[in-house]
Amino acid sequence: MSLVHKLECQGLEVELDPNGIALSPVELITDEIRQWVRQHRSKILDELRHQERLRASLFHKGLTKEQSSHLMDLIMTRDVQLDDRRTCAECQHSYFIKGKPRCQRGLYPIGHNTPYTVHRCRGFTEAVPMQEPLHKDKEQT
Repeated sequence: MSLVHKLECQGLEVELDPNGIALSPVELITDEIRQWVRQHRSKILDELRHQERLRASLFHKGLTKEQSSHLMDLIMTRDVQLDDRRTCAECQHSYFIKGKPRCQRGLYPIGHNTPYTVHRCRGFTEAVPMQEPLHKDKEQT
């Protein structure tokens, strides 16, 4: 389970902001949660940055903001469930025409092919890999 999802399970919204991590609503943030976030700050930031890179990649491939948002929800849910299937939108070989996925290698899932179809593909190559942070964030105490 992702660290961001653990916070979301507490009823919190977690976002990346210029100062680091933004949590809301404020009334749900306890001292225990503050301490836990401090302990896991760099990993939470890595997850949030990865989500931002993925969201930008989806938009760059030609998906609308609504499609990208819906797909991000699907991907985050899939990751929480430890499902190893992927969508075409996450592959470096895919592109979109009028919201429909196309594959540079000519590989498509069996059945209905939408940006939201999760499947296992022998030609899958991660378009936005989880990266090591460019710099280590100092832990706040």
